[in-house]
Order: sequence, then structure tokens, then C-alpha cells
Amino acid sequence: MDDILRRNEYQDFTFDNIKHVVDTNDKKRFSLVRDESTGRYKIRANQGHSLEVTTYSLIKLLFILHLMMITWIG
Repeated sequence: MDDILRRNEYQDFTFDNIKHVVDTNDKKRFSLVRDESTGRYKIRANQGHSLEVTTYSLIKLLFILHLMMITWIG
């Protein structure tokens, strides 16, 4: 999640903004998982699939989260 928050287009968003979007998504598409070894949070898809993260899938995830945050924040 730190990688997302470091991107220029998301500099106005906080961890709490993303957490709210994940927690209140009506389809429960994502969850936040804390990596015990690093203490960092990761966004996990709740679709029951494990995929290698590619640039395309990261861009797609960022786009979905961006739209959800715009809807929530206005």
C-alpha cells in the first residue's frame, strides 16, 4: 500500500481514505492485510485467486481504487 500512496496522483489520499474505501465497498472486492514480517499493509483481492502482480494488474487495481475514492471523497 505504501507504493500506492507514494504515487503522485494519490498524494492527497491517506491510509485512512483507502481503508474506508476497502471497508465500505458494497461488493467487498478488497481487504487490507498486514504483513507480519514488515508491518506494511497490502491490498488483497477477495476473489479467491492468487495472481502474479503485473504492471497491468496494478494499474487496473489503482484505477478501481481511484474511482472508488473519488466517489467517496467527492
